[in-house]
Amino acid sequence: MKVFGWNMTFLMRIISVLLYFAFVDATAKQHDTLSNSKAKINKTVSAYIGSKFNLGDSEFFREYARTFNANTLFPVQTVIGVEIRAEAIKSIRFGINSEYFAADFVDSYSRLVQSPVDSLSVGARFSSEKIHFTAIPIMLTADYVPSNTQFRTYCGGGLGISISRIRWEETTISTVANDRRVGGTHIDENILAPTACIYAGLELGFDKRHKNNSVTSLTIEARYSIIGMSAPMFASVSSQFFNPPDTWKQKFSVGASGFSLTIGLAFQSPDI
Repeated sequence: MKVFGWNMTFLMRIISVLLYFAFVDATAKQHDTLSNSKAKINKTVSAYIGSKFNLGDSEFFREYARTFNANTLFPVQTVIGVEIRAEAIKSIRFGINSEYFAADFVDSYSRLVQSPVDSLSVGARFSSEKIHFTAIPIMLTADYVPSNTQFRTYCGGGLGISISRIRWEETTISTVANDRRVGGTHIDENILAPTACIYAGLELGFDKRHKNNSVTSLTIEARYSIIGMSAPMFASVSSQFFNPPDTWKQKFSVGASGFSLTIGLAFQSPDI
């Protein structure tokens, strides 16, 4: 009985050891599986810079051209941005994107002023206009990546909000007696606006991706962004006009939407 008891004790110890190593092995395999699963999620951080085109094509600048001056051309503006992307599903990436750009419209003109009563000339007026707006669109994005080659294309879209600001300053020098047109700051307002975008790009991969953070590719992207930024642009200045249009009490779209072409770098970052 003692021998049998000793054998049972020894056998139970062996079984316990085997169960322990089996548990450790299973835990290690589970950890490896989870690690491999995580490794399959391709996560990148990208930063880019480029040019913004077609700004100023809006209701406000068309109305401005009719009443103030016909010169409403915006220079090309610089845009910078960052984006975090995660490819959790094959060929599909989700991300969050943020950009910053600012636009300045500067205009100056002079004209003879006629009396609203008899249309006779009553003097001259020189006006200088400066319209400045900034926009920080923040969007959730989704991409379709058809291939996983070193050089690959992608396309996608995004939805979000834009944190924006618009300011319009006018300086007026006039020889007209008691001129109602005195200039000033016509609007200085912060605006939250809905925004959306569509884009297509090309990723030019460098070397095989490593586990540590590294530069993975050069990106070239074309994007069109729609920013619904609008404000009561003429509400304040209307008091300086005789019989201003009733529509000046309304909000006018400012013209922050536009096409951009950017170039950037993508960084592999599985530790995000």
